[in-house]
Amino acid sequence: WRSVATRTEDATPTPAPIRLGDCSFKFVASLCPERDESGDIKQWSPHELDEKPSCDEWHKHADGPFCTFHICDSKGMTGLYALVVDGSVRYIGQCEDLRRLVNTGYGTISPAKLCKKGGQSTNCKLNHGVLEVSTAGGRVEQYFCQYEQPKSDRQKRKMHLIRSHTPSWNG
Repeated sequence: WRSVATRTEDATPTPAPIRLGDCSFKFVASLCPERDESGDIKQWSPHELDEKPSCDEWHKHADGPFCTFHICDSKGMTGLYALVVDGSVRYIGQCEDLRRLVNTGYGTISPAKLCKKGGQSTNCKLNHGVLEVSTAGGRVEQYFCQYEQPKSDRQKRKMHLIRSHTPSWNG
């Protein structure tokens, strides 16, 4: 098993681009959680790591469990991205740097930074979603549409796509 997301896994062909509205999204990577020596996905819960757990400190997506995954390329890619499972769009987002967003955001959950109230609950929700799909034997594929317009324009385009496609992990 690979511990990082890859463009293709062994002999699996690279998925074709997808079209969402007027945007063409290219396949970037399959999000593959790290695995232990026996091939099981490494999982953990932030409550296990907190020395003084207090229920009122955690946001609603902080329970976990979580996993860790990374993408190798895509540095500096600015635009819109989609997470797809079995041909179904599960999440649509926008970013300044796709690799940084995945590798230090929802691919690596920091309990102190992300799981407590005021942290990034979306990162926790996405990480847990990737873990659930992967544990069930599925695959989360990440697609990207280059869109270097101002952030406010990307946000409008993202919201339009969310309203049009109603991905289950958004909202």
